[in-house]
Amino acid sequence: MMDAEPRASASGELVSIGPESEVEKSAVVGYLPGRKIANLQGSIGSRARIRAGTVIYAGTVIGDGLETGHNVVIREENRIGDSFKIWNNSTVDYGCEIGNNVRVHCGVYIAQFTKIEDDVFLAPGVMIANDPHPICTRCMKGPTIKRGAKIGINATLLPHITIGENALVGSGSVVTRSVPPGMVVAGNPAEVIGSVDKLRCKAGILEKPYGKELASPATAMERIPVMKKDRIILILPALNEQGKISKVIDKTKNAGHGLVDEILVIDDGSTDHTADEAREHGARVISQRVNMGVGAAIRTGIEYALDKRFDIVVVMGADDQDNPREIPRVLRPIMDDHFVFVQGSRYVAGGERVNIPLFRWITTGVYSLLFKITMKFPVTDGTNGFRAFRTSIFQDKEINLWQSWLNRYELEPYLYYKVIEKGLAVTDAPVTKSYPEGKVGYTKMVPILDWWSILRPLVYLRFGLRK
Repeated sequence: MMDAEPRASASGELVSIGPESEVEKSAVVGYLPGRKIANLQGSIGSRARIRAGTVIYAGTVIGDGLETGHNVVIREENRIGDSFKIWNNSTVDYGCEIGNNVRVHCGVYIAQFTKIEDDVFLAPGVMIANDPHPICTRCMKGPTIKRGAKIGINATLLPHITIGENALVGSGSVVTRSVPPGMVVAGNPAEVIGSVDKLRCKAGILEKPYGKELASPATAMERIPVMKKDRIILILPALNEQGKISKVIDKTKNAGHGLVDEILVIDDGSTDHTADEAREHGARVISQRVNMGVGAAIRTGIEYALDKRFDIVVVMGADDQDNPREIPRVLRPIMDDHFVFVQGSRYVAGGERVNIPLFRWITTGVYSLLFKITMKFPVTDGTNGFRAFRTSIFQDKEINLWQSWLNRYELEPYLYYKVIEKGLAVTDAPVTKSYPEGKVGYTKMVPILDWWSILRPLVYLRFGLRK
């Protein structure tokens, strides 16, 4: 092994280096950090090749097979796995966790407290940020890059986001929100433009240019475990859903994800046996004596969730048009990331529309476009009733659901509008909406009257007519 000239304490060498390793003369291993850390001892495994100009600080642990280019900097208190390859002029700042077989190309900056899982590739010029706002040490946190993700040339990843497993970030993208597993994003801000498993090699050399055959992005989101530490309630507002409500409850219980702690059905003045059927299948039921509207029903459910101190609310239709197996899709950005509100969308990549009537497709698209223009926010499915959110959002008293004008279809767009307006962490997630065959039974909305109900929150809030 060629000797470097490390700066070491009086007690001896700070960083041990395993056998069959080569350290070029101008490389520095064991450099003392300018900040105080708990443990200056570090180690580098066997078969390392550390090229000239590299500086590796004390207090970092690196596995076998490290290889650096020239002028690489690896700061203190990093934990790095085996076969880490990092090329010329790249920096790993302190406090990062990096898995096995990670490749970092030239000119890359990895900010403090970034987490990178196995088999990730960072192309030249990738910049990773960790400060949501300047000079803040309390909320400093880099992104999490999941297993097998690939980040293109000169892409920028903003703090706190998650790049999903096997996702692909296009060159030059600025990624401002989390990327679902297996999806391709591009642009500034980056938006989903497709899925990795649909990509093909234009030269015809490889059928799958980005590796092995992947599960669909939606399936991957359901398969990857969610870290369960929050109390979660599913709210099903229901009006005359006899014959359907039991299917929704049973599908939720049999979905296998085990995320929902309680199923609450709000019977909104049904004239059939919706309430009895829901109880028979194990749901808690709150019955409203008269039909007050879906907004009032959801509000009753939220009041219950707040009173019982649930952390997260999932709202889903009681008409069997939503898929309970997809609940992890709307929960994952909240439980595994920093988002507080997730809107289900049938129109983003990975979402599906089964038997959707043409008129419904047009009107939901037009409404979402109006929402997007009004809020200057990438709204893709403003009318979808499948969503999840943290109950903590109601600590902001300006998000006021307790207004009588929100009793019908107004409450849902009102809530979506307000969380965007307040600058909370909002995203969407792909979900499926399945409509019954034929023209009857897919909606209880009354034309004109209820269309105005979902439109007027945009009008009232935009022009300051309501709060």
